[in-house]
Amino acid sequence: MSNYSEQWPHLAEVTNGLEPRFVSLVGGALETYSTDVRIDYEDYIRFIQEYSDWCETIEEKTQGLYRWEFEH
Repeated sequence: MSNYSEQWPHLAEVTNGLEPRFVSLVGGALETYSTDVRIDYEDYIRFIQEYSDWCETIEEKTQGLYRWEFEH
């Protein structure tokens, strides 16, 4: 079990350990799942968005530094 599965155990249980295709299916039918699964899902999606935003920020900063090194 991954650390992510431990953080969102209810969602991991119904998505075979947070497989993205199953997470999408759960998101499409969220109202059919228990409150615990819905809470895990919302928290997981929020985490994924924050992580994605962070990665984009790091990528932008890294590319800027990389270009600076070769321009100067």
